[in-house]
Amino acid sequence: PRLGEPQQVPVVLRQMFDTLEEEGINQVGIFRLASEDASTSMKQLKRKHHVHHDRLSALRYDDDTMALGNLLVYTFASLPTPLIPTQDMQLCVQMGVPLQRLQGSAAHARYAVVQAKVEGVLDALPTTHYLVLMKLLGMLHRFAQNAAVNLMTAHNLAAAFAKVLWHAEDSDTGALAALLRLWIELGPQVLWRSKLLGRSLKDLVRLAVQEDVEMEALEEVQETNIESGEEAAKQELIKHLLARSGSRK
Repeated sequence: PRLGEPQQVPVVLRQMFDTLEEEGINQVGIFRLASEDASTSMKQLKRKHHVHHDRLSALRYDDDTMALGNLLVYTFASLPTPLIPTQDMQLCVQMGVPLQRLQGSAAHARYAVVQAKVEGVLDALPTTHYLVLMKLLGMLHRFAQNAAVNLMTAHNLAAAFAKVLWHAEDSDTGALAALLRLWIELGPQVLWRSKLLGRSLKDLVRLAVQEDVEMEALEEVQETNIESGEEAAKQELIKHLLARSGSRK
């Protein structure tokens, strides 16, 4: 799999996110444990996708959500370049080190320590990588909110994904997991805003359509654009996008 044009969440990843959230959010140990047949199921999924170029919609993965969870982790590990570029890894490690010492603090208190650096890293991400990361964080945030059932806390989820998102060495994984845990706890609503403000209204409308923002909301944004100008319309549309990112797909 490759991430790039047309600057949106690839269909296969979107389907995996949505199916996992619909069918796996109550699954104990998802992403961390393997079911008895997960390895076989995962091999079948990968083989069918690579041979038939299927979009996963016709594959029978719904009987083994553990296998689909493992496949998602494998997908990020298999990208030719990591979701978060290699040149930003050491900066992310440096952010994660103090966060490891502040694990008992509130998320927003921890975020205040690294906010400027985090925004710099996120702003530098290619658009597609950024959208995939936000989609992933939205799903993991909701999984963590359901930790009483699935036992997947933000800490456990970060441990499952930190290594593969950065293609990191084991020695750096602890610090990166501390940073990823913070991002999961905050959720995409906190992390989206600065990046979205830098995009044109046309791009935001395209993203809103992709994220299934209601047509009525888009019509209101159009009226705001006519009456108050593009900046006001962007602010209004960003509110709808952030609200959508916090809702369960």
